[in-house]
Amino acid sequence: MSGIIRRHPHYVLGAALLLATILVAALRSQGLGVTLGAEPTPVATEPSAFEWFDEGMTLWDGRCYGCHAELTYVPELYEAEGGREYLLDMMLVGVRGEVNVLGDTFDLRHRPYADTFDDEEMSALLNMMLVAWDNLEGFSAEPDFYTPDEVAAGRQREPDPAAVLEGRPNPWE
Repeated sequence: MSGIIRRHPHYVLGAALLLATILVAALRSQGLGVTLGAEPTPVATEPSAFEWFDEGMTLWDGRCYGCHAELTYVPELYEAEGGREYLLDMMLVGVRGEVNVLGDTFDLRHRPYADTFDDEEMSALLNMMLVAWDNLEGFSAEPDFYTPDEVAAGRQREPDPAAVLEGRPNPWE
């Protein structure tokens, strides 16, 4: 066995990479992971000014940060016609399909979180996304922050994921 390892070290390296990949996939499936990128912090206002910021950041770190390092395009998407509703519906029921973001085409796969977060948690998470990464400075006026009641009303609509994707605004076209 040791002779094979000495003659073929690339097999050992390949096996180590395969095990590392499996470990990372297992961690990400549990909502854990590390993504390189800037930590989201609001600049226009101190986080303590928003009572929901810390809760939203905790949820972000636990469920979102593994896939998203930054969402600096949120103000443009939110302010586009139907953008506010789209963001809420996307978080509730998810979307899957091809989208354009800042001129690049992506296969968007966003899972639903309606069963993961309650109304307060969902509104805190959405609001945190509005103010993090200097996003608050990107709005033409201060956004109307999401409320737990608004999230509850969004759940009652029971939007269809295909309709959510079809109604996605594209302010970059």
